[in-house]
Formats: sequence, structure tokens, C-alpha cells
Amino acid sequence: MKVHLNLQSAPNRTSGIGVYTHEIATRLMLRPDLQLRGGFSSLRTRSVPLFDTYDFPVHLSRIPERLLYPARRSPSLPMSYNTIMRDASEAFLFFSNRLPVARIAGTVIVVVHDLIPLRIPLELPGLVDRYRRQLEEIHRRADVIVTVSQSSRNDIAHELDMEPERIAIAANGVRFEDLNPPVDREARASVRARYALPDRYILYFGGTRPYKNVARIIEAYSLLNPAARQRVKLVITRRDADLQEQSRRLGVQDSVVFTRPVSDDDKAAVYQMADTTVLVSLYEGFGIPVIEAMAAGTPVIASNVSSLPEACGGAGLLVDPLDTRALAEALDRVLDDADLRRSMIASGLANARRFTWDASADTFHRLLTPPARPDSPERVSAPFALS
Repeated sequence: MKVHLNLQSAPNRTSGIGVYTHEIATRLMLRPDLQLRGGFSSLRTRSVPLFDTYDFPVHLSRIPERLLYPARRSPSLPMSYNTIMRDASEAFLFFSNRLPVARIAGTVIVVVHDLIPLRIPLELPGLVDRYRRQLEEIHRRADVIVTVSQSSRNDIAHELDMEPERIAIAANGVRFEDLNPPVDREARASVRARYALPDRYILYFGGTRPYKNVARIIEAYSLLNPAARQRVKLVITRRDADLQEQSRRLGVQDSVVFTRPVSDDDKAAVYQMADTTVLVSLYEGFGIPVIEAMAAGTPVIASNVSSLPEACGGAGLLVDPLDTRALAEALDRVLDDADLRRSMIASGLANARRFTWDASADTFHRLLTPPARPDSPERVSAPFALS
């Protein structure tokens, strides 16, 4: 089977979509029955070193990304995507919700990770209309739609007025072998010094867009007993002027630590040294920090909405993301109840092991190489059987 992988998102390894693209690509290239080619469009060539790590050819088109994937409605380019990428593959796999404004000759598979712009007010003007147009385009042109959770599948199906069973699920994974082995004392001390981490801390790992609800984490932390705040600090892995001002306004600025973004090499130590990890977003398509923290052996407090209960798998402490006092009470419980912590760590490790990139790559492989029996229960998107 000749398969084209659109690698437009792969260079952005700080984003969930970028990680997803790279992890799936590196596993599909191990399947001997797939003949892979990649495609990337940009005037810049700084991503070439990343593409050299793949053992399949990647065509670098010099057509600017803004022309091939325009933000506004735009007429189709006069040449096909196949011509632009010099690719005659049978199937074309796009890892984000953007399709090129060019005809595609072949089966089209598109991953839609979430509906955040349609479910949560964001600050970017015109984003809702643009995102809805992209979804409509995917609905019209894609042969297969893939998403990362049952929650996202239901939301996308409702938005596009289609049966959920016609959307495949290939969940995000976790590199358990990178996050779980204990980081030694010397390495922990080095990471602690590098990010100015306190001895004990509650961890928020991720971005600070409003839907991430970090302001309520700070507010809930301010409700803790002063002795608890003296003993256990709050660490937020992104500097944000508005949140720093909020911590000053609440009088907890000396107990809230804002760090620069954490590198992949330091991630395991940062998770493992935390007393608990908190992710109380108002909406998530999946919630990767949940399973990363669990793989590292850290108890998790998460929202009881969207995909987060699904990602937690019964191993996290769930709270209403709008209820600040409930979050404060959950923090108190996890910090003070040693038996609860041990139980959450054990169940979290078991839950994290369920989410592997290999399993997600298996789903894509099944979509690309359907079983002999078209009614196989393993094919979650049988109406789109590829040939």
C-alpha cells in the first residue's frame, strides 16, 4: 500500500498534534507492507533535520504554507496535491484538521483532534467560522475521519450530523518507558536547579490559554491552609503575566512558581518530583498530561468534563472545573491522605499503560489495510473501507 503522510504539523513538537504526527509516522514506517512518502510545504528549510530521521522520502514543497492551507476561504490551486508533492500514493493521511486547497487523487484520511474552538470561547477573531469551514471541508472530502477519544468522536459526529461509528478512534499515547523509570537523585537535583523548583509542589503542566482554566487552579491554591501553602508550592510550567498578576492579587505570589517550558529530557523528573498534577481544563480532546503524569507515578486531579474522565480511566480524582472550592478540597485530600495517594498512583500506572502509540499506529494500519471480512468488528469505520 502506497501511503502519503502529510507532515505539516510534525516540526511543532511542543504541540499535541505535532507529537501525534511524529509518533504515528515513526511507527507506520516500521510496517513492511506500507510504502510511505511524506510531504511538507514551506519556504523555510529549518525542518529538514527532523525529516532526515524518517526512513522514507519527504518531499519539501516550496509553495508557502499560507497558500496551500489558507486561513480564509480560497479558490483551489490549479494543480493537484499529488502534483505539488510529486506523489502518486493510494492513500493520503492528514494529521490535523486542515486540508490543502488542491484536489487530492486518492483516499483521504483526516485526524480531527477536538472541537475546542467550537466549544470554548477563544480570543482569536474569526477562529470559529474558520474552524467550522475546515470541518465542513473535511466532511465533504475525507473518506475516513479519525479522532483521539470517544468524547471527541461524539462531539464531531454531532457537529457533522453523522453516526459516531463512522469515525475511527486512535488515541494519544504515552512513552511509558521514558516517564516511568525513577530519575536518580543527581538528575533530579539538576532539573530542580534548572527550573528553580521547590522541594514539594503541585504541578500544572501545559499552556495557559483561558480554556486551560489555570486561573482557577491558582484561586483554589489560595484557599488552602497557609501552612499547606508554606509546605507545598504551586508550579506552572509557563510564564504568563496575567496569571502572575493574579497570584499577586491573591497574596500567594511567593508560593507560585512560573517556569519556562519544560524540555522533553526534563519532563520525567518534573512529573516525578510533583506531589500531584492538576489538569482542570474546561474542554480537552484528550488531555495528554493526565497519562504522562500517571506514567510518572504522580496522582492526578482532573476535570469531570469532555474527554478527561475517559483519559483518567477511573484513576484520577475528578472535579467540576468551575467549582474552585471543590478543587481546593481535592488538593487537600491528595496532599494529606497517604493511602489515597498510594491507591491513585497504582491505578494511574495501570491506566497509563493502556495508552500506547503502538496501539494507535495499529488503528491506522488497520484503516490502511482492511481485513478480508468487511464486517470485522475491529474496523471501527467499516463504511470507509479502503482498497
